[in-house]
Amino acid sequence: MALADSGLDGTVFALAAAVPVTLAGTVAKGDPISATGVQADADVAAGPLHADLVALEAGVSGKVVKAAPIALVSGRISTAVAGTKVYASAVAGSYTETKPNAAVGDATTEIGVSMAADKILINIAGNRSVKTA
Repeated sequence: MALADSGLDGTVFALAAAVPVTLAGTVAKGDPISATGVQADADVAAGPLHADLVALEAGVSGKVVKAAPIALVSGRISTAVAGTKVYASAVAGSYTETKPNAAVGDATTEIGVSMAADKILINIAGNRSVKTA
């Protein structure tokens, strides 16, 4: 069975220094978010919006929340397969173990690994090179 993500507030433990992010949309605790404060979305139709951080708090547009590039997420995850790669989903703010479709331009960057049926370790800092100007 593949990872299921309820998208609801989860339990999140930051494993790296948290940074403040001003939200540009509604996010749940544990959502993968972009540095611009919106939910990450692997779907090419959305941009795609790459995952840069994990929201450590829930909030709405305009709120400043803490976020971290490395975190353990649980409480919203079920049926994950330990040891399987995790990606930002083509459903905004969600995770998946199914690699998004690169053939159509979806973002396919691995951002973590499933640790147990109900836990994923997200390490965006270690799995993605960040482009700077």
